[in-house]
Amino acid sequence: LGKPTDVVLTLRDVGKAEYLGEIHLTATLWPKSQEDKEQYFQRSGKISDINRRLKSQIWSSVVTIVLVEGKNLLPMDIDGFSDPYVKFRLGTEKYKSKVIYKTLNP
Repeated sequence: LGKPTDVVLTLRDVGKAEYLGEIHLTATLWPKSQEDKEQYFQRSGKISDINRRLKSQIWSSVVTIVLVEGKNLLPMDIDGFSDPYVKFRLGTEKYKSKVIYKTLNP
């Protein structure tokens, strides 16, 4: 809680062995408010109890995802380019970015 954690997500397509790349990000988990944070840590002084609560606690919060860039994508079209877009799922919600036509470096 409150500590940045580096996460590497390997991109996969079910049924295909082709390497699709990775997403590198840094994530930090924060309580909704300072009051929630103080109340959470006030309940226990033991680290093991804190870790156990972190695993079972459900935080209601806002997630902002910013797509920055893609580099050196594999050409998928006959003309040597691709029309890349990003699909991702957050919980049960599915999202798709806009398509950037005819590029390998959006």
